[in-house]
Parts: sequence; structure tokens; C-alpha cells
Amino acid sequence: MLKVLLEHGADPNARHPIIHKTCLHVAAKRGYHLCARILLAAGADSEAKDFRGNSALMYALKFGHPSVAKVILQGSAKLNTSFENYVNNKGETLLHVAIEGGDMECVKLAVIATPTCMRENVDGNGRTPLFVACKLNRPSLAELLIDSTEHFYNIDAQDKETGKTALHYAVENKNILLVEHLLRLGANPNARNDNWETPFLSAVKQGLDADMLLLFVNFQCDVMASDRYFNTALHYAASEGISHLISFLAELGLNPNCKGDCGLSPLMIAAFRNYLECAEELLKCGADPDLLDRNSATALVYSILGSSNRSPDSKNNAEVSNVNQLETIKLLLRLSWENINSKKRFV
Repeated sequence: MLKVLLEHGADPNARHPIIHKTCLHVAAKRGYHLCARILLAAGADSEAKDFRGNSALMYALKFGHPSVAKVILQGSAKLNTSFENYVNNKGETLLHVAIEGGDMECVKLAVIATPTCMRENVDGNGRTPLFVACKLNRPSLAELLIDSTEHFYNIDAQDKETGKTALHYAVENKNILLVEHLLRLGANPNARNDNWETPFLSAVKQGLDADMLLLFVNFQCDVMASDRYFNTALHYAASEGISHLISFLAELGLNPNCKGDCGLSPLMIAAFRNYLECAEELLKCGADPDLLDRNSATALVYSILGSSNRSPDSKNNAEVSNVNQLETIKLLLRLSWENINSKKRFV
């Protein structure tokens, strides 16, 4: 039918009046490689763009149709078409859209079609193709990009919306191998997002193990870094109930009595959230139970307040939370009483 229409004068480059799609765009989106071949043979413009600046090749790559992408690439090669200017209105290159699509074969084709100098181009949001792969948690595609690129000059590209780097997202997705690859490629372990959070702080928040955190240390990470509210890695561990990292972080030199947002110490946060094990670990590391926040409240006050601010998901969780709260209150009461008696001896 398509051949008949073209033979009777149908325009292979006819466009939709509003979104500017051509027939080749439609064939590329739906994966009709035979239709794409017929259209190209009839003179369809492979460089025609829709109203968002996407070419038919971008459609094929984004929607995971390598067979169509190959047809378009072969047809363009005969015309000596250059893909250096294949960028849509959002600044995305062929590699960006292929990685968003997630098809390995399409990404391989995009790598071949993209000049080496453009493989780290940033889009309108400041994201490189490698950044997109890390953000979308597509490690196999990230590995392909790493293997096909000799040197990364833009590995610390930051998202304009969040300030995060590829390393931030690799950490958030708990992709240990990708984190290690990025660090070895020169990714900055001290890069800060808009909240001034470093990848190391993100790693603590995600509860990555001590061996993973040591990898950051080996790459000159600033373990003392705090976010824009002065919260340190110990505050993050206490906030998430990650008790197994408390002593490790203290051994790295972090101060268990460091005050963060609103003058809160890690112990106050653990007490408020009823994280008994965290509170115990912090106390072992030298946390002061009598430390005051900016409103002169101690960890004991936060432990008492914590029950009215917790909303457990189930009855069992509620019971565990209540038990932890009572045990935390008893622990802090005992320590406060001991401190009072100790001070009385010297009066």
C-alpha cells in the first residue's frame, strides 16, 4: 500500500501540521523497518525533525528499534550525512535518547554514529549520556560507554535541577561496581549537589557497607564534609538507623557531638526516631547525652517527643518502636542520673 501511494504521487516528506512528524518518524517509532526503507528510497528526508527537534533516527533509538535505526543509518551513509548536529531542542544527542530508550543494540549504533568529541556532550539540563545511564540505573549501558570512550573530560557534569553528578546517582542506586568505575575514571568524590550533599554522604544515607565507604576514603574523599544544614555523615547514619556504620565513622574521626541542623546532635536524632541501637553505638563512641540543642533540649527530650511523631506501617512495627522508645528513654535517664550524681561528688 505504501509503495502504491508513493507511486501515485504521495509526498514521502509530508508533515503533520502541528507536531511536524513525517511518515519516516511514524515508521521509526513503530519499528516498521521495511516501510522506512521504502520511504528512504522514495526520497524521505532522514534529517527532518518534529516540533521537539527529534529526527526519525532518534525515534528509532528511543523506542528500541535497532532494525529501523540501521536502515536510516545505511541510507544516510550513502548521502554522506553527518550526525554531528543531531541534537534535539532539549540538547540531547543520539546517545542521550538511545540510553533513555534502554536498548543495548540501539546504544551500540548510537556510539558508532556519534563522533568521539560528542560522546560527552551535555543536554539542556547539563547531563551527559553517561550521567543519564547512571541516573536511570542502567549499568550495562554505562559500562558500554566507559569501554568505548578513552578519556572522560566531563565526568563530573552536574544536573542543573539537583546539582547531582553521575557518581551521586550511582551511589543512590547502590551500584557498587559502577561507583568504583566512576571513581577510578576520576569522578570527584567531594562533588556537592544543591543540598551540598557529597556522594560519601549519600553512600552513608543508603547504608552502603564500610568497605564501600573505605573506597571513597582511598580516593581522597572528605569524610568530614557536611551538607548545607551542617549535618555530617554521623547525622545521616543516625537519621536512617544505620547502626553498623556509627563506630566506623567515629573511627574515621567524625565527632559524635557535632551539632547539625537546629543544633541537633546525632544522638538527638537517633533518640527522636527511636533507633535504640544507633543511640547505644553513639554513646559508646562518646556522644554526650546532656548536650543541648539551640532550644536547650537534650536527647532525652527528643526520645520522649519521638513517639508522637512516628507513624509505623504496622502493629508489629508500632510495638517494636514503642519498645525501642522505652529502652532509649531508660538508657538516657540512667546516664543523665549518673552524670548528675557524678557532678554532685565534686560540689
